Amino acid sequence: MLVVIKIYPGTKPPYFIKSEGSKKGVYLRVGTNTKRASEEYIEDLYRHQRKSFFDEEPSLLKSTQLCDELLSNVYGQHFSTSRLLADKVLVRDEIKPNILNATNAGVLFFSDTPEKHLPEAIIMCSEFSGRTGRDILRTNELTGPIPALASSALRLIASWIERDPKAGADGRLRGHHLIPETALREAIINALVHRKYFIPGAIKIALYDDHLEVFSPGAFPGPVSVNNVGDGTTFLRNPTIARLARQHKLIEKLGSGVRLIYDLCKKEGLKKPVFNEDGDFVKITFFFEKQADQSLSVEENILQLGHQYKELRISDITTKLGISRNTATRKLNRLLEQGICVRTGKGPSVRFIFKK
Repeated sequence: MLVVIKIYPGTKPPYFIKSEGSKKGVYLRVGTNTKRASEEYIEDLYRHQRKSFFDEEPSLLKSTQLCDELLSNVYGQHFSTSRLLADKVLVRDEIKPNILNATNAGVLFFSDTPEKHLPEAIIMCSEFSGRTGRDILRTNELTGPIPALASSALRLIASWIERDPKAGADGRLRGHHLIPETALREAIINALVHRKYFIPGAIKIALYDDHLEVFSPGAFPGPVSVNNVGDGTTFLRNPTIARLARQHKLIEKLGSGVRLIYDLCKKEGLKKPVFNEDGDFVKITFFFEKQADQSLSVEENILQLGHQYKELRISDITTKLGISRNTATRKLNRLLEQGICVRTGKGPSVRFIFKK
């Protein structure tokens, strides 16, 4: 039997379910598109029908095991149990109401070691050799409550993508980042707030020579898809996590993060980041290459690429600028004559090294 779960933009749970035909399977209808729903996705739908969410469900952590310092940072030194219950940081045991457990959201924000209770609450950061290879140069596993986890991931990756550091007026070294730091922050926080915490897999950040990928476990929720991401369409898989993130000033306005990422990258002249949904995860890819500036000549665009990558092949230039091989060769020869770059290698191994 084919079960079609229809979700109409702007509507709220409960969902509309009806059966059609003789095929087996459960499918999610989003506008004119249909995608097969996984077991976890169906479980999520039933949670919404019950008006419950995974982040609001009780964990095995008792209320007394939460970190008082982390709670005080948000609620003040004299926080009340009633406030924590109202904010769904705590929940009463269904059988023994006098027993208070931390919710999953409470664990993620107010436990010193949330990964001990929710093993997937980690971020794996890795740098790989080349542009497509799998040879790992370095890797770090980051843990901690969501606010600290976001900060440590941002600091680490920002340090990895910083180039040409120079001393400022205060004597501190600062360089430029291959992608805007605020855009990177938005991508990390989006992954932490919107991922599925009940399926295996860490959030992963992978750095390559020419791009950066951020993997978030869990497909797009509800009506959100690769076709409408960034247009303001929102659907909260983790409403309590999102609310606590706002209290911690990690996010300001729901639905604006992706648009901010696009705008920041465009302002820096970078290629537009790309979202992919393959299986039960979402990946955003940031590209380091600059888009060809139509106000600049071909030679000036080649020079910008040379300063960015330091070393180029003719195929790199033809691909990135969309010009013919003959044009690229002619322009490179002119830059060679001017002493702006030097040629090394022979045949297919020819490279053009650009001087600083």
